[in-house]
Amino acid sequence: MTNATPVTWDTYKANWELYDQYDKRPTPWDDYNAPYMPSLCPQAKPTDKQLLMVTKGDSELSDVNQAFSFPLVDQASNFVFFEVRYNKPYYDFVRGDDTKPPTWLYFSKNLPTDYTQVPLPPNTTNSGNAIMIKAAWRILTPLPPAQRSRYYTINAWVYNSATKQCTQQPMGLVGFHIAQKTSAFTEWIWSTFEQVDNVPPQVDGVPSSFNNGTDNPSTGTQGFANRPQYQASNPGQLPSNPTPTQVARLNPIPTTPAGASTVDVNNTFHNALPKDSVWQHYELVITQWPSTPDAPYKPPANRGMYPKDCGGAFPVNGAVNTTLETYFQNPTLATGAFGNSCMSCHYNAGTGLRDFSWGFARRPHSDRPPPPNSKMTLAAAAK
Repeated sequence: MTNATPVTWDTYKANWELYDQYDKRPTPWDDYNAPYMPSLCPQAKPTDKQLLMVTKGDSELSDVNQAFSFPLVDQASNFVFFEVRYNKPYYDFVRGDDTKPPTWLYFSKNLPTDYTQVPLPPNTTNSGNAIMIKAAWRILTPLPPAQRSRYYTINAWVYNSATKQCTQQPMGLVGFHIAQKTSAFTEWIWSTFEQVDNVPPQVDGVPSSFNNGTDNPSTGTQGFANRPQYQASNPGQLPSNPTPTQVARLNPIPTTPAGASTVDVNNTFHNALPKDSVWQHYELVITQWPSTPDAPYKPPANRGMYPKDCGGAFPVNGAVNTTLETYFQNPTLATGAFGNSCMSCHYNAGTGLRDFSWGFARRPHSDRPPPPNSKMTLAAAAK
């Protein structure tokens, strides 16, 4: 079930295809038959989408929180699922050369431990622009058809921790990050989008996905209420009927400068789209970029300071998505997660030496087989 033309980024490699192959080599770009596959959905085909993360950080299948944080629950009491994907320049660079094992950067042993920078493309060996994608999806089954039609929709295998079953579900895109590194902006360009029905104000009278339409409970100065009060270690520990999270937008979508603001950009693109396009129901929330990209880069591990030592991030704070950084909209609450903006958080990835990629910083592993209770299983053994 889909209600829009498939997007290019959905063909990018999932994080587990690159970083969760343990002692096996990740496949070439055009090969989706990964040696290790997620074990919760053995019936899924290699090319099927599997949504098994309830966060956008940490390790596959154990992810029950947003990055450094907690899960998100919609008004139908369903958890939001997340995925991380990488484009070909990123994937090929980390995968490395078949004939040169030291270039296989998904192994931690091949990464430097000093202040040496490991630059993702574009670099001296790869001129392509590296792209990282993070997406948030909600289950559409409880919604009436008229509401479902407002989402970019895919079918995906989703693990239900209550039934211990993995089934295909219609999933609607609710949040989306895209980060792109270019030769002119080596500290990356960071844009984030949302579906317009996520939080108030209501559009076309449609109920919000993450707000009950009242001020009870109040979201106060935090931008949320009913945050789940647990951090489970695996999907099997998630409750079957969680309390919906109450979410409000704490950082308004920019309306300045007049005529060139984020709101103006949204209006321009909405006017250019066909009136029946599903993308009429999506909007850019904010873009953050290095305002002085030629300034010397200095990682925080070497006493670098945000924002001046990573290209002069603009805006400095408040670049957040209500579905991907629900609990870090307030800068004070975001202190433990390195700030409430894309660049402030990713500047600290691997103490700044892993080129703004938390996947690159946190996911590389040893070249040994996975433990017996691993979330991944050899594809051949699962058939």
